[in-house]
Amino acid sequence: TQPAPPNTDNLIGMGWLYAVHARSATARGKLWQAAIMIDDLRNQVIALKCARRGLEAWHGRQVDALPAAELQNLEKTRVARLAVDELEASRIRLTDHLLEEIARIDPQRATRLGPAFAVLRQPG
Repeated sequence: TQPAPPNTDNLIGMGWLYAVHARSATARGKLWQAAIMIDDLRNQVIALKCARRGLEAWHGRQVDALPAAELQNLEKTRVARLAVDELEASRIRLTDHLLEEIARIDPQRATRLGPAFAVLRQPG
């Protein structure tokens, strides 16, 4: 079966939601919840990167076709252990990736969201 075409508005909204929840989970010491939210945030970022290039992200089908440099940057967002410092570093990097993808899709939206993203980048 073929999945529906990606809706970038939904991907952006869900990415924001996962970033917010990852921040609050880390602040509350819920490290497993934070890790799951960070993984979900990464998936939204990957889906946006794929959508921009016309690649299919569903079940990771064409994710490996992303440019090597982008995959290396995404690899840096993986945590090796459930520690606040690693989770926060990953969350912040992914939040930056999300805003970069928004800027590529809709520069005006990225400008409007810039101040909110600055707050989101701060520790919870």
